Amino acid sequence: MENEVALADVTEPMTQEEGQRTEGTSKYAKFSSVLLISIVLCLATLCVAVDNTIISTAVPRITHDFHSIDDVGWYASIYPLASCAFQPSYGKVYTLFSSKTVFLAALLIFEIGSVVCATAPNSHVFILGRALAGLGSAGIQAGTTLILADCVPLRQRPTWNSIIGSMFAVGSVVGPLLGGAFSDTITWRWCFYINLPIGGAVVIFIAFFYDGTQGGKRTFDAVVEFEVIVVIVHQSKLRLPRLSPCDHLHADRGRTIAVPLAAAAEQL
Repeated sequence: MENEVALADVTEPMTQEEGQRTEGTSKYAKFSSVLLISIVLCLATLCVAVDNTIISTAVPRITHDFHSIDDVGWYASIYPLASCAFQPSYGKVYTLFSSKTVFLAALLIFEIGSVVCATAPNSHVFILGRALAGLGSAGIQAGTTLILADCVPLRQRPTWNSIIGSMFAVGSVVGPLLGGAFSDTITWRWCFYINLPIGGAVVIFIAFFYDGTQGGKRTFDAVVEFEVIVVIVHQSKLRLPRLSPCDHLHADRGRTIAVPLAAAAEQL
């Protein structure tokens, strides 16, 4: 009898907790809405992934037009550098402001960077555009995870996260193919123009069909993250040029690469 009473005492709270978890799922979106949101997030993630690899096969044409072989290292490096440097701070920004507002701002920055790259008259402007696109991509990647968590119950998130994350694999394959096709048939500038219609569709959907979460932590704790940004950007600015293909002109190329990278690792 005592065992039966103890068993009843143990199982009753578990049943109540399960009921609360079941009721808690009602605040999430319906399957049809989740499917539509996931498609939009997949498109945004695909743009970010493709933009990271599409330039690999377009670099020869870009350097030919700009006569800027010395800047080749920056063309591919500045985009992931900006994305890596600012992504931690976007996590803080999303807690300060509405997720909808921050995600739209990141999308607009990414689109502006794409326009700057597509219309760049010289190498320096092109690098600036790549940096802006990387800054926007950091917010898109952070926002994608947050939006999905806002719409999908916890037990379903791994499935949807894996679907959206697979866009990076697709982008790694499709990006170089598109870059080579555009460079050989039309112009390399279409490597960046292609982001405009896709990004525009994502902006329209998020603006009109997604409410977003409201930021509540109006603090300045996020300022600490900018110290990390300064360190990453400063060290990379000094070290990345050492990886340029033109460094074969240096007599002691091994030391010019190894020493700065070791110093950067120590400071980080």
